[in-house]
This record gives sequence, C-alpha cells and structure tokens, in this order.
Amino acid sequence: MSKDDLEKKPQDQEENIEDEAKKSTEFFLNFMKKSREDENKKKALKERNERQKKSAIRDIKPEFKVSQLAQRMSLLVGKIFNQLNRWMDLMMSSDKRIRWLSLLMTLIIYVVVSGGTGVTTARSIDIIQDVPVIVQKNESDEVIGYDETVNIQLIGNFTDIQLAKLTSNYQVYLDTTSYSEGVAEVRYTTSGFSSRLEVSVIPESAEVTISPIRSQTFDLSSWIVGKETLDTSISLGEPVLAFNEVEVRAGQATLDQIDRVVARIDVTNLNQSVDGASANIVALDASGRELDVQIEPSTVRYSLDVVENAKDVPIRAEIVGSVQDGHAIADYALSAATVKVFANPDVLESINEIVLPIDVSGLNRSQTLNNLEFDLPEGVVRSSLENVDVELTIEPTSSKQIDNIPIQLSNIPSGLDASVVNDAKVSIMVTGAQSLVDQLTAEDITATIDLTEARRGSLTYEVTLTLPSEFLTYTWVSGNSVVVEITG
Repeated sequence: MSKDDLEKKPQDQEENIEDEAKKSTEFFLNFMKKSREDENKKKALKERNERQKKSAIRDIKPEFKVSQLAQRMSLLVGKIFNQLNRWMDLMMSSDKRIRWLSLLMTLIIYVVVSGGTGVTTARSIDIIQDVPVIVQKNESDEVIGYDETVNIQLIGNFTDIQLAKLTSNYQVYLDTTSYSEGVAEVRYTTSGFSSRLEVSVIPESAEVTISPIRSQTFDLSSWIVGKETLDTSISLGEPVLAFNEVEVRAGQATLDQIDRVVARIDVTNLNQSVDGASANIVALDASGRELDVQIEPSTVRYSLDVVENAKDVPIRAEIVGSVQDGHAIADYALSAATVKVFANPDVLESINEIVLPIDVSGLNRSQTLNNLEFDLPEGVVRSSLENVDVELTIEPTSSKQIDNIPIQLSNIPSGLDASVVNDAKVSIMVTGAQSLVDQLTAEDITATIDLTEARRGSLTYEVTLTLPSEFLTYTWVSGNSVVVEITG
C-alpha cells in the first residue's frame, strides 16, 4: 500500500463517521415520530399478551409453572417498559425536547461510531449564512460601506458545530471605535462560539468610510405614493406642508448623496380631502433609494385636497324588443331623470347621456320594471345610481288616418322666396296605443321641408314628419313629397 493510500484512509474514515452520525440523526427523528403512532398498538398488544399469559399459567400443570423469581423479573421488566413509555410521551410532547433528545442521541451514536473505528476526533465543516453585523462606532461618527449580513464558516467537531447552530448564541461585530476619519479596512470579529471551533467570517473584513456626523439644511418637498390605487375619477391637489425646510444629520459622504428630502404622503385608497395628517420625512438619492440619516423634525403635518370629477347627465330610455302583437307602448316614467357619473375629465367631456335599455319583449299589459341597470360608457368609474325603476303603460293598438297636415318650409336661402305649389298638404295613417291615437290631430304633427340646398325653379322635395310621441308610427297616404316653387 502506498503512502498516499495510508494518508487517505483516515480521511475516508472521518468522512464515513460524519455521514453515519448525520444519517443517525435523521433516523432517530423519524423513529421518535413513528413511536407515538405505534404506541397505542403496542399497548393493546401488551394487554392481549398479558391476558393470554395469565390464562396459560392457570391452565398448565403445577410442575410446569414459572418460578416466583421469574414472575417477579417479568413484572419488573414490565414496569421498566411502562416507565420508558411515559418518558417517551413526555419527550414527544414538545418540539424543543425532541430536538435536544435528537442532539443527545446524535452525540451518543457519534461517540459509539467514532470509538468503534478507533478515530478519536472527526473534523467537519459548515457555513452559517446571513448573520447580522453589529456595528460598534463612536456616537459622533458615521460608518458606511460594510455588509449588513455576512456568512460564518465553522471547522471542527461535528457535535460542536451542531450545538453552535442549535443554540444560535453567537454574534458578528465590526468595531470601528479605534479608527479615525477616512477609509479603513476593518476585520469582522465573532463571539459565542466554542474555543474548539475554527471560526472564519466571509468576507473577513470590510472597507468602510468613517466620517464625523454633520448637519445640513435641505428644502422639503412632497412625494405622493399610492396613486395607482385611486379611482380615475379622483384628482389630487398640491399638498400644503406645515414647513418647507429640515435639518439632516449624517456623514459628509452620505450628505453628498442626498438628491432631495421629501414628505412621503401615502394616498392609498384615499377618497376625501385630508387636513392636518402626518407624513414621514425621508432623504432620497438620485435613484430614489432611501438613505439612512437623521432628520429633524422627522415628520410634517400636511393638507391635501381630493376632488372627485363627476357630471350630471340625462337618462335616455332605449326600448329593446317588441310588445305582444296587438299592443303598443303609450308611455313610460323613470324613477330618475338624471344620474351623476364619475370619471376623469377627458371621459366626462365626451358623455352627454346615459342609456337605459328597457326590454319589453312579449309584454301585453302596463307594469313596473324594477332595478334596470345602466350601460355605463367606457372609462366611467361608477355612477350615483346603480339601477332605475321604469313604469310602463301598455295599451291595445289602434290606427287612424290624419289628413290635411300643413307643410312648413325651413332654411329658405337669403334673397329667395318659396311656396308649396297649390298649397298642398299631406295625409298619413297613424298606428299606436289607443289613447295616443284617439287624441292625435293634424295640428299635433309637424311636416317640414328643408330648403338649405334649394335653387330657383319648381322642384320636388321630400317631406319630413315629426310626431308627438316616439311610440307612434305612420305610413304615407298622400305620398311623402310635394312641389315647391323657388323665386327671387
């Protein structure tokens, strides 16, 4: 066997011992968890065995009975077993006790395994990550440039390492009290570890900048956060701060990083004006990162106007579907004529009305339709009303011919004269709800001709009719056009 093989063998033994110790820890934890589940089964089995044993003792012949000494030994073993069960119940009742028991069993197994191989010490290595750094400095100094957390490497006996990790009774320090102003390389130090462990901090040191704390005056402005949670209908005014200057205390290096000092005003889900609220004051660098400085005062009172952009618009009913044949709508009445809608100013400017769909499909009698919802335009956040009731008047259908409807001429070009040839009039057949048709006369109907594009001569123009109700329909009896003479 070569010299390298002889040197390698103890190392392999140490690694095997460490692996066996770790595996034994996991095995013991699993064993402890399972033992509680099996305990009831063991108790039931034990009671059954006791009953069978007593029955067997009564049935066998005297010469084959167990001696009194053997019986006493059996009872003693049973008591010991019961005591052990109670002790295990006590240990399993607490996670902390299980961890300590696990550590104890690990140590025992580790010692047994180590002793059995003839190796008296087995070295292990482990790393504790993200340990906070405690900075020790003079009160008049500022220290920057160090890591807020570091890693710790431990080399030594496996049990010592596990005990250190379990108790967590350790600290990492960066002591700058003996250093003067300027840049310095300062080593991290530790405490709370066993002297048997080799302890290393990663990184070993920090290059820090030490500077005396100074005071400087900065202008104070506002910084509004949380706007993304606000309704688009809400507009914010300019915050009014109780004062506009603050004193900032820090080292010169930090003071030089300050881009602005702001009052951090949180408007998350705000829906009303604020008066006399308090905001924290923070110092920010050019990237918006908050700096660790002392600010006097640290808070400021402020007022902020919150305006909800809204507009009152009329509600326009839109009939959907058709009532049952032989019936017609005579009228309807809405429970509200207008509604207030909330949106940003640009959206509000484009809204002139809100449409209310009214489905009348198959209806044949007057009734009230409740809780009809609006069709809100895109961009509207909400409205003052969620729904509207509609009272519908439905009647049987009737028809009537209306004759001698006079024609009005509108928009006659300047300098021209116009007249309807032969003073012609028009006739129509009107259909609708009986009450509307019965009271309708020619004077209720407007017949017009738009002469905006007119020119001299006798030309035929179409007549436009306007009826007093949107629920009346008509057909032409006389035709929908007449001759108009343009002179001038």
